[in-house]
Amino acid sequence: MVSRTQLDEFDGDILPPPTSFRADIERYGEDDLRDGDLLVVHDHLADGTEASLVSVFGALDHDRLVTRAYAVALDRLTGPTDPGQYYRFQGGAFEALDLDEVSIGPARQRHMARARARRMARLPENPGRSADQP
Repeated sequence: MVSRTQLDEFDGDILPPPTSFRADIERYGEDDLRDGDLLVVHDHLADGTEASLVSVFGALDHDRLVTRAYAVALDRLTGPTDPGQYYRFQGGAFEALDLDEVSIGPARQRHMARARARRMARLPENPGRSADQP
């Protein structure tokens, strides 16, 4: 599992270039889905009742670049289930997105920018300064 203390694009972190890192896929169930995640259908699992959805956000856990894959029941997906179909997981439901490999980039960047802005809003106004300093 990816540690919360490591870098995660979902949280707005920018990962270093992917050189000299091992690549890993971590598999999760539906209970582990993150609200607001952007996912793409990768393939259908052997039993024909589930699909493997992969988050478009990577993470860096020490020396590993991590991709998250989720097993999701096909009947939970409201739109096409073809490989390459994008979804947003929001409020416990999947929303089919009309995006492709090119147009997912700006949506991904917007999510990361909003996550960074939310994190910055939680920081003290002037970290490291006392009230009497200009």
